[in-house]
Amino acid sequence: FDGALSDAVRLVWCEDNAGSEVLWIMRKRDRLTQIAPSAFGGTPVSIGVVGHRDLPEAECSRIVKLLTSILTTYRDEHPHTPIVVLTALAEGADRLAAEAALSVAGVSVLAVLPMPIEECRRDFDDPQSSARFDASLASAHGVVIVSEHWPDRQQIGLSFDLPEIRDLAYQRCARFISLFSHILIAIWDGEDPKLIGGTADTVYHRVPQLEGLTATRHVEFPTGRPPETTIHLPVTRLNRQEP
Repeated sequence: FDGALSDAVRLVWCEDNAGSEVLWIMRKRDRLTQIAPSAFGGTPVSIGVVGHRDLPEAECSRIVKLLTSILTTYRDEHPHTPIVVLTALAEGADRLAAEAALSVAGVSVLAVLPMPIEECRRDFDDPQSSARFDASLASAHGVVIVSEHWPDRQQIGLSFDLPEIRDLAYQRCARFISLFSHILIAIWDGEDPKLIGGTADTVYHRVPQLEGLTATRHVEFPTGRPPETTIHLPVTRLNRQEP
C-alpha cells in the first residue's frame, strides 16, 4: 500500500444516522463504500495477519494454536473491545488466521482481497482450495476489495492477466492490511524480501529498521510503538530449513 494510495483511501470507524457504528472506506472526504454495519459491536482493535502460503501441515496446526492463544489473550485483556482480524484469505497463513479468528468468541474477520473475488479464485488450482476460500469469505463480517480503491486505476489499467498487475495488487493488499492494523502478526521465515507483495516485503515496509528474526522459534512480541507494533511468528516453509 504505497503513499499515494494511503493518502487517498482510509478506513474510518464512525456512527451512522441511527447512532450505529459503521466502517467506511473513504477517499479524501467522500464516503465511497460502507463495509459493514455494527456487527463488530463497537469500535474494534484491528489485527492484521500476513504470512507465507507454503507451510508444512505440522506448522499449520502449531500456527492455529498460537494465533488462537494470541487472539484469546487480547480478548480476555480487553473484554469490552471487539477485535477484527484483517486477512486476504490466500492459501496458507491467511486462511489459518481466519480459522483461528472464527474460533474465538468476540473476534470477527474482515476479508481484505487484492482484486475481485473471481480474480482471486484464479490463483487456486485445487477446487478444494477454492471451496475453502469461499467458505472463509462467507464467514467474514465484511469484504474490502483493495483494487477497487486504487487512485491510479485509470492510469495504469486493471488487466489482471498481466503478472505485474497481479503482483502490484498483492503488494497493495498486504500494505493495506498493514496500514490499517493496530497490530500486525507476521507469519514468516525471517528471510530477506524476494517477491513483490510477499510477506517479507510487507514486514520490512512496516518495520524498515528490522534486521530479520533472531535464531528462535519463540513468538516475538512487539517492543516498539506503531507502526512497529508487529508480532513475529517464525515458521518453517516447505523444503526450507528452520528459521
